[in-house]
Amino acid sequence: MRFLSDEYIKDASSSHALDVNNGSADWVAGYGYQLWLNNKSIGGYRGDGAFGQLCIVLPEQKEVFVMLCECNNMQTELDAIFDYMKESRAADDTDFEEAIALTESTFAMPRTDVPKDSIHYICGVNHSRIFGISLVPEGDRLVMELDCDFGKQRIVCGNGEYVFSSIASMCLAPAIIQLHRYGEIEPFNVYSAFTNENGVITVTMRHSDLPHAQKWIFEGDKLKVVPFCGGLLQTDYSLRRI
Repeated sequence: MRFLSDEYIKDASSSHALDVNNGSADWVAGYGYQLWLNNKSIGGYRGDGAFGQLCIVLPEQKEVFVMLCECNNMQTELDAIFDYMKESRAADDTDFEEAIALTESTFAMPRTDVPKDSIHYICGVNHSRIFGISLVPEGDRLVMELDCDFGKQRIVCGNGEYVFSSIASMCLAPAIIQLHRYGEIEPFNVYSAFTNENGVITVTMRHSDLPHAQKWIFEGDKLKVVPFCGGLLQTDYSLRRI
């Protein structure tokens, strides 16, 4: 069964813009709909979308590299990918397996002590329009409750594991969604876990359908949100414990 017509293939593989003045060798050979020829040191071609979505195809090496992220400087991203590809070709299987094991270990969460009592905060004025935050122990887990424009949102945080939650909140919207938002924000799906060390409670949230993650670090009367990828509306919040 054929899905694409001859006309579509001809149109998609034809030049639609003048790219010779783009500077870098990775951006002077573009054609069709967001398709580019890679520089000669790598070869092959790629399709890309805004802010870092890439599918790099290297036919001669029979390799395909797919990446979903949010990045304002795609040249830096490309350079990192190409360097990784060159190193992976030179490495043996043992090096590759060790690298995979190290990557997997970065996602592991240690078990930790659950706070004995609930902790409640009132938030100062913030762009995310969060009015209050509560950290509530529930068995072996911790629930972070956000009082915001979308009502009360519950983020269940696992202890030594990630737990699923579906929530709606401006503060969890990655920057790319904030810049290109049409209509109301839809709920986000996240997997969350927490740690409790030396009076500092850290909630780690990873989006299941977006290339983003973030840490919420509670220390005294301060909250700092650290994005792993992409910006957030606000990264520092003033709190008052009640």
